Amino acid sequence: MTLSVRVKITLICIAIVFIAVGASTTFDSVFFVRQYSRALQARAFVIGKVLESQLNRLLHLKIPINNLVGFDEQCCDLVAKHRDLSYAMVVDLNGKILFHNDPSRRNKVLSDPNLLSAIKGSENVSQTYSSDGAQFHDFVIPVFGLHGEHIAAVRIGFPSALVSEKTKSMVSLSISLALLSLGIGVVLLVLALRMWVTNPLSKLVTAIQDVREKGADSAPLVQINSKDEIGQLASHFNQMMVEIKESHQKIKNYTEQLETKIQERTADLKATNEQLIRDIAKREQVERELRNSREQLRNLSAYLQAAIEQEKASIAREIHDDLGQNLTALMLDTSWLKKRLPENEVPLIEKVNSMSKVIKASIQTVKKLSTDLRPKILDDLGLTAAIEWMVEEFRNRTGTKCKTSVDVENSILDQERSTALFRILQEALTNIARHADATEVKIELREDHGQVSLEVVDNGKGIRESQVSDPKSFGLMGIRERVSMLNGEVRISGTENKGTSIKVDIPL
Repeated sequence: MTLSVRVKITLICIAIVFIAVGASTTFDSVFFVRQYSRALQARAFVIGKVLESQLNRLLHLKIPINNLVGFDEQCCDLVAKHRDLSYAMVVDLNGKILFHNDPSRRNKVLSDPNLLSAIKGSENVSQTYSSDGAQFHDFVIPVFGLHGEHIAAVRIGFPSALVSEKTKSMVSLSISLALLSLGIGVVLLVLALRMWVTNPLSKLVTAIQDVREKGADSAPLVQINSKDEIGQLASHFNQMMVEIKESHQKIKNYTEQLETKIQERTADLKATNEQLIRDIAKREQVERELRNSREQLRNLSAYLQAAIEQEKASIAREIHDDLGQNLTALMLDTSWLKKRLPENEVPLIEKVNSMSKVIKASIQTVKKLSTDLRPKILDDLGLTAAIEWMVEEFRNRTGTKCKTSVDVENSILDQERSTALFRILQEALTNIARHADATEVKIELREDHGQVSLEVVDNGKGIRESQVSDPKSFGLMGIRERVSMLNGEVRISGTENKGTSIKVDIPL
């Protein structure tokens, strides 16, 4: 079933109104219950205070409360005056009913623990109370003697159904008014939609059908004078029709001009071909210059790598020599200070011990930073010892079994190649620790036919081909760049669940 726009809008508005009415009714009922309960409580305490004040006037005559006679009539008058009041009574602190609007309940003893607790309290109390299957809003007002002592309490109660009846009455009235407003609104909405929406849209539909059947050149313009969105739509439609007619005329003119331009373009194409030949020759020159630029960039990269290594070594020395010595001196000072502190200065001794721990941790951090920047062993003992140290550190850190074979004399390697091989092995071991999940690593360094070869093989999960060529694999890119600067070759391969192999050959 196809619904018109008017019906759809009407249904949407009705749905919105129903939702609003439901939400408003729910909110109003909750709000009414809360406010009416508060008002009932305030009213109850006022009524209770009236009964309490009457009782106080009698007590001021110095008549003991247990000797009062006829106060039941006061309770009856109070219930008769307030017809929605269920009961009014006076009870002593033990729960015994001294006076009641129903004389038959006099001298009975209350046993409900909540009521007894409220009666014995010195504050006004409101609570819900059930008796004989009926539920009441119960209010307790304490009564004090001539000397301010707590001697009894006034209890009054309203039926709980009073709140629900008031709420139902309010909700019924609210729903009736809402439905009446809804009916009037729907009628007005239908009339307004017909005048402002349906009729103008019908004119637009008729105009579109005329365009489809007769063509834009013969279709009449739409006559809608409103300034709303539909009027704007009609205005844009009329403007579009005018523009279409103008476009048809322009197309005819452009067709004639196009034939003339084709001849002109043919001549231009011949000239373009000649220019293209010249551009190709120029491109070849640019490519040669690009190759030269790449070579210069490679040389610059090699220079930067050397400069970085030198700067790392310099920073490592400064950290080790200056900061390390200062921390060692601080360590000795704290030890000297600890020995001279009296044994009873426990807080100072604990503070010195804490300082010693911090200084020791800082010394270890300095050592680690210095080693990470530039291992001193590489400069002092050469590549062979540096590799053995690095492998031992890797084994201790990861628990991975390592097999190392080094068959190269330190004397045949210059500082540039030693540093490059050390950093390549360092990057390879870092990748194994991060990604390979390997249990065994084999490292082999040897000199063979005028070149030095480094091979690192693990038994991990194996590198994928996509990872080998991934431009975001910066570690592998660094290995390739170092090897390329020394005119060497690098081969990286992996087999799933069998491991990864990195082999580097660098000419001597």
